[in-house]
Amino acid sequence: MSEAGIGAQASETVERDVMEYDVVTVGAGPAGLSFAIRLKQLNPELSVCVIEKSSTIGAHILSG
Repeated sequence: MSEAGIGAQASETVERDVMEYDVVTVGAGPAGLSFAIRLKQLNPELSVCVIEKSSTIGAHILSG
């Protein structure tokens, strides 16, 4: 890529939505959900976000 190409890309401005949370939990399995629920019980004013990669919560629970 030429220097001109790099400069042209760097000067473009991309607008993105901003989402701000007090706490972000990665994983909606038993631990992640329990953690998020307990945080809200202890401090209802906190904004809590739970991020899950699967289309359903708790889809990757393994036992044994």
